[in-house]
Amino acid sequence: LKFCDAYITTSEHARKLVLEAMPKISGDRFFVIPHGRDFPEFHQMRCLPEHGQPLRILVPGNINHSKGLAVIEGLLDHDASGLMEYHVLGQIYPLGRNLHPRIISHGGYERSQFAELAREIRPHLGAVFSIWDETYCHTLTELWSVGLPTMVFDFPTLASRVHNSGAGW
Repeated sequence: LKFCDAYITTSEHARKLVLEAMPKISGDRFFVIPHGRDFPEFHQMRCLPEHGQPLRILVPGNINHSKGLAVIEGLLDHDASGLMEYHVLGQIYPLGRNLHPRIISHGGYERSQFAELAREIRPHLGAVFSIWDETYCHTLTELWSVGLPTMVFDFPTLASRVHNSGAGW
């Protein structure tokens, strides 16, 4: 790696991890370039919760253990009153597994369909439950593009984006 002209990652935290793990990489040639995407327009699709109705939480992306499936299942196990339902907009892996009845799978989607599908779900808020620090997280950006405040774990990259924007917890 010492022969590379430059090194690039998407967050300060990811850069720090790589530099700690590979001390021979020159920090002078290691740059952070956040990546994301552009949206032709933004929407405000957040619905206010109604008393006695479950809180609809939108979880975009392909969800498996590393993307928080066990976390969602654990939260639902503790929700004896049935006050939460999770709407997964993406695939759930492993495919064909039995899901908790309050995990609603809407299947895969194209990026251009996200706002339309979110409008149909009528979510109250979003969640990103990855069990490790993401390098940036496009699904967080998608949730914000439709006006949803979002819950994330306190890992540096996502937590700093949420903290800096004030758009979630």
